[in-house]
Amino acid sequence: MVATMQLIRLVGMLLILLYWIQLILDHFIKQSKNAEESTEKETLKKQLPFGVMNQTKNNLLVLLISSIGGILDVLSEIPVGALIFSLIFSIVLKLTKNTAPLSANIRYFAQILAGSIIGCTFILHSILQMGQLIFPAITLLFSYLVINFIFAFSAYRLGFLDLQSALFASSPAGATDIALIAGDFGGDMPKIAAVQICRMLYSVIVMPFLVHFFVS
Repeated sequence: MVATMQLIRLVGMLLILLYWIQLILDHFIKQSKNAEESTEKETLKKQLPFGVMNQTKNNLLVLLISSIGGILDVLSEIPVGALIFSLIFSIVLKLTKNTAPLSANIRYFAQILAGSIIGCTFILHSILQMGQLIFPAITLLFSYLVINFIFAFSAYRLGFLDLQSALFASSPAGATDIALIAGDFGGDMPKIAAVQICRMLYSVIVMPFLVHFFVS
């Protein structure tokens, strides 16, 4: 039951999230402002100093350093898999060597891998269980959307994040999946990834103690 509900959460949010975010952005932000911000972001991307490395060498270097970090994280058995160390290693590389962002084709390939991982966990038993979990699943997704809006609107009003990045950052889908999707829609990927990692750490470190406390 837990695995099925978690699967519904992940797949459901990935299906709903983009329409939900677009609905909120259309309501709170004027289209002209969105177009202006998009133009500014494109201009900044073109002005980024890529250094003397060409894009291929840059991609290989970033992937190599990130892979080393990810492998060390797996060997250390720290929660959240290989995500944290690969993130830290790539940040240090960016700060020391001023590397360029990975090319769009690599991000698309990563999205394919992430989708494959999610799809492979969906078995016939999960589908059969969904019949008796319709109401809990609808309640779960609805509550996530409400919390997503409250967090995003609060963070936006307080000036911590722009509205679009705040909506992505507070989405209860996977951290990797959200970061990949947000990159295609102009979100602030570093801040989104940071909030998502904090959410994941809370889930694997704090939540078990809370569950044990309330159940006992």
